[in-house]
Amino acid sequence: MAHILKTVNVSPKRHSFADRSFLWHGFCNIKFMKDKTSHFERMMILIGILVVTHGEFGKELLKSAELILGKQENVICLGLNEGDDVLKLKDKVRQGIIELDEGEGVLVLTDMFGGSPFNVTSANLKELTFNYLTGVNLPMLIEALSSRHSCDVNMLADMCYKSGIEGIRNMNKEILSK
Repeated sequence: MAHILKTVNVSPKRHSFADRSFLWHGFCNIKFMKDKTSHFERMMILIGILVVTHGEFGKELLKSAELILGKQENVICLGLNEGDDVLKLKDKVRQGIIELDEGEGVLVLTDMFGGSPFNVTSANLKELTFNYLTGVNLPMLIEALSSRHSCDVNMLADMCYKSGIEGIRNMNKEILSK
């Protein structure tokens, strides 16, 4: 077992690890060990992710993302099924946003512009502060889950938007045109 030589507190700023840059928000400890390795500890507050979709699409999307990334915390998936009360979904969305906000913000992802999940989420914008994208897909959700510890909620929304668009490709044009 290595012995701790010293512990250093690092204030929030940008650090570069390999080819990716991380913006640490909050408290970070670096322990320098006798064996010349360092051990990072982070009191991590994750940006909350709320996925609101028709049916079980959001839950299945999360399952797919977890196959790639592993089990995720601070994520809620809500679905609107046939016969569900839309006003109850609006309340569940509100409760979900409040529950997920640990201080770093919440990113809400809905499946389709103009649909009921979109409309009830939009109605909550009048009362609550959160970031919000519609048109969720797997690349967007993977970006949200994998980057939410390294940036603020506004940057995360921009990154997810870009990943969602870049994840849509016309492969016939890309493959057959070469």
